[in-house]
Amino acid sequence: MEGGHKRTYTPSVEHIAVFESVARYGSMNKAAQHLNVTSSSITQHIQTLEQTHGDPLLFTEPVFNWILLLCEHYVD
Repeated sequence: MEGGHKRTYTPSVEHIAVFESVARYGSMNKAAQHLNVTSSSITQHIQTLEQTHGDPLLFTEPVFNWILLLCEHYVD
């Protein structure tokens, strides 16, 4: 990287819409149904976001789901 500038990645609107749907519905299958696409398409979008971000964006363990639900309760 020339000049010490870090290159940033801006996800597409489509990637953001997929991520939002998965978070909203709590399921890749439900998000796929909502967006009228295949589940594998949803998975590919999420994997792309995770690879470019460098960290997992979704957690599937029940304890994380409980924590997220608890946070939603206090944020609303």
